[in-house]
Amino acid sequence: MKNGFFAKTVKQYSSLEEKIEAVGWNTGNIVFTNSIINLLECEIVSEDAEEGTLSNFDQFITTELIWLRENVQPWLSLTKQLEKAGDKPLVPISIGLQSKYFKKDFCLHPEIISILKAMEEKTCFAVRGIYTYDILYKNGIRNMEVIGCPSLYQIPLYQNSFDFLKDYKYGKAVSNFRTFDTDLTEKEYKVLKYLSKNCDGFVEQTFDYIQNINGSDREIDKWIEDSKSIYFDVDTWLLNSKKYNFSIGSRFHGNVMAILSGVPALFLAIDSRTKEMTNFFDLPSLEFEDFDEYRTMEYYRDSTNYDNFIKKYNYNTQNFISYLNKCNINISEKYKEKFSNFLLK
Repeated sequence: MKNGFFAKTVKQYSSLEEKIEAVGWNTGNIVFTNSIINLLECEIVSEDAEEGTLSNFDQFITTELIWLRENVQPWLSLTKQLEKAGDKPLVPISIGLQSKYFKKDFCLHPEIISILKAMEEKTCFAVRGIYTYDILYKNGIRNMEVIGCPSLYQIPLYQNSFDFLKDYKYGKAVSNFRTFDTDLTEKEYKVLKYLSKNCDGFVEQTFDYIQNINGSDREIDKWIEDSKSIYFDVDTWLLNSKKYNFSIGSRFHGNVMAILSGVPALFLAIDSRTKEMTNFFDLPSLEFEDFDEYRTMEYYRDSTNYDNFIKKYNYNTQNFISYLNKCNINISEKYKEKFSNFLLK
């Protein structure tokens, strides 16, 4: 079965504005997109493709539903992809709700529910975690599997074993944070201040200016401007991540990129999205509100334990592959070989 993947790619010589638009105003999206391309047998197709091109595919893959917001109506990219897919399956990988907390009465727009019910008649959904699964189930969705995020299944493509997560020493740290689209809380200010004093680098993924940094205190702002890196391609991101020995922050894909490059990471759980992922994969995490600014960075590094993550990794990956088989999507030959060899280590 031939799979088309609706995706935007970043053109090397395009303008900054064009690159920002291509990544959907969040460079973490290139990590997700890259994982689909690396792991699955699929071909990138534009949502503006003509019928002649679309007719070559048996089904299509979409990542449009990774940020489902409460009460939001269907948006243009989603409706366009549904129209282009026509009667063919549109496989969503992986659906996730955007909620600050695990809101039990999270309300999906009726039109979104109708779209999901129509989609599930043709394919099985990949969903991020148990919370998303439960909310979708309450809204009548049944044909779905919990698979986490494909980006973490790429480890065998970049590492030969899990040794880098077992034997490590603290050295230089790199950090990441949330989108700076709202005022910082007092706790966020303290954590960001700590990171500015204890980290050697900062990975920025979005393009907002910091809001409300305690009046005249501009040290953090200056540190971010002097230390930040923004990446529009995975290879450069991976290469530069190798300069560090530890990653810490609330950006899921920022920390995933560190892991793929061989650098352990501690996830600061700031919302349900991060918590869903860390819970599913058993990743080392710390509730954001529990972060102690009086602890040393060495303490956080030494307390970052990947034993449970490693124990579950094979099972989770096999579960992901089983889901793909259910959807008639093959894993790439390169990944098949790398994963088989990885299991022997």
